[in-house]
Amino acid sequence: MGPRFDEGPPSRSGRLGVVDGRARALDAQLFAGISWFRSAAWVWIVVVAALSFRQMTGPAVGWAMVAVAGIVTAWQVARTLGSRGAIPTTIVLVVGLATGAALLAVDGWVYADGRPQSLATAWPVAAILAVAVARGAPVAIGAAFVLGAARGVGLIGAVGGPGSWSLGQWMSILSTFVLYALAGSAAAVVAQRIRAAEDRVALAVAREEVARDLHDGMLQTLAAVQRRSDDPLLVQLARTQEAQLRTYLFDPDHSTNPASRAPGAATIRSAERQVEGALRAVVAESTARWGITVTQAYVPPLASVGVESLDALVGAVGECLANVAKHAGVSEANLLVESDAGHIRATVRDRGAGFDIDAAARRGLDRSVGERLARVGGTMALQSTEGRGTQVAMKVPTSNARSRHG
Repeated sequence: MGPRFDEGPPSRSGRLGVVDGRARALDAQLFAGISWFRSAAWVWIVVVAALSFRQMTGPAVGWAMVAVAGIVTAWQVARTLGSRGAIPTTIVLVVGLATGAALLAVDGWVYADGRPQSLATAWPVAAILAVAVARGAPVAIGAAFVLGAARGVGLIGAVGGPGSWSLGQWMSILSTFVLYALAGSAAAVVAQRIRAAEDRVALAVAREEVARDLHDGMLQTLAAVQRRSDDPLLVQLARTQEAQLRTYLFDPDHSTNPASRAPGAATIRSAERQVEGALRAVVAESTARWGITVTQAYVPPLASVGVESLDALVGAVGECLANVAKHAGVSEANLLVESDAGHIRATVRDRGAGFDIDAAARRGLDRSVGERLARVGGTMALQSTEGRGTQVAMKVPTSNARSRHG
């Protein structure tokens, strides 16, 4: 029994460091952007305080808070830019949130009610964004509640206790909470989706690096065992392991069980599944079963096909490779896959015995390949010359082509 490959995704700290490095780089960009936003918001606080100085009823408190916000801004920017992508610690997030709440809370002691602009301006938004990106939407909503309460404290300083608040002032507090909650939730969702997309890219890069490292090592060793060993069981084991390893490396939806990829099996899990991955899987199964070597070429871009069409194409290619192994008298074949005017075309070619296309052998291909393709609107074109080999060109319509024609 061959070794079992782990089918789970590599962790963010994989052995190649690719996933972890790209994740930290993404986090560094996200938090650097928040830091620069925080800096710009503090500059705007200074501008507002300078322009509204004459309207301040508590200028000493106001300028003290401007200074505190400036110190916190400089400290958090320095920590963020020096952390190289590390998620901010809880104390960093709490200090930022507390500063934003303080700016909102002292507002009523800095300006009289009816002022056109608050002291905090947009600075607390940076605190909410940092919490959302670092801890997620639920924590960000809790932070928004804190800022809403701080807004209420500021209103107490301006007009007195809640019993004296008008409906508009109550709505102001509610609006503050809703605004920050929405901003935090949106930022958390966007950050989560960006990270997920970056993880997929990083995993693909890591897989390519593993494939590149193994191609000149393990795969060539397995191929050498197949060529030089006189032990048929060892040769079969080497073929199976090579097929499984190639499937693991080159098929995004890899499976370690070649039988699950058998032609005609229900292996297509999505109408948009990549053509290349499905065909590489059936080639790997054929290599393990029949011992043939298949040179593959995929010409991008390859359009997506529906589940039935892709299943038919996979089965037809598998039948052609089986025919090469059984009847061509050679152990090598070529597979070319490309898009062709609303179709995906797969061409299997060998340089084997060939046959008279008017003979009975033609009827076997018509049944096993031609009829299979015809059921999904596909076609088969056969060329063969005795002593010079056979070429089978198979077409199935792409998803878009089938939708346009009903």
